[in-house]
Amino acid sequence: MTKIKKNNPFLGYPTAPLIYQAEKAFKQATLKLQGKNILFRPPKADVKILGFKKKLIRPYNLYLSLSQEMEGLNEALEDAEAGRGLRRVFDPEWEKFRQLREINKEHLYGVYVFYPAKGDLVQFAPEYLHRLNLVTSNATLYQDPEYKMGWDKVREIYDDLVI
Repeated sequence: MTKIKKNNPFLGYPTAPLIYQAEKAFKQATLKLQGKNILFRPPKADVKILGFKKKLIRPYNLYLSLSQEMEGLNEALEDAEAGRGLRRVFDPEWEKFRQLREINKEHLYGVYVFYPAKGDLVQFAPEYLHRLNLVTSNATLYQDPEYKMGWDKVREIYDDLVI
């Protein structure tokens, strides 16, 4: 599980989401594919929080937004100032994701987030790419009225608003 930053007021509640790195979670059998379902066996520390040792996550509680997220981020970076330095960071991740998708192993990429309140399991891009995607997809909402700042400066100002 990814440690939650203690200074983040949005995540300091009992049913806060638990974040697991995809590749590691499957390697350690925290997550295991079972047909269209995923068997979720939380680590011991999380069993105490969740109150169960295993849970079968069925399709109606499984949200795989990774492909849409990565495709959207790729488009956003192509549009936003030609991506500039961000392409250097994103392109190797984009290639890794595409290679896994081509061999039907997309489930090993990114992170899975378990939401205890509803029992939902959601697959996202790695945390820093997910955050970048949120910022770039909402970039027009954050632009200054005079358009004097680049999106990276705007991101710096609004960084703490992204949950």
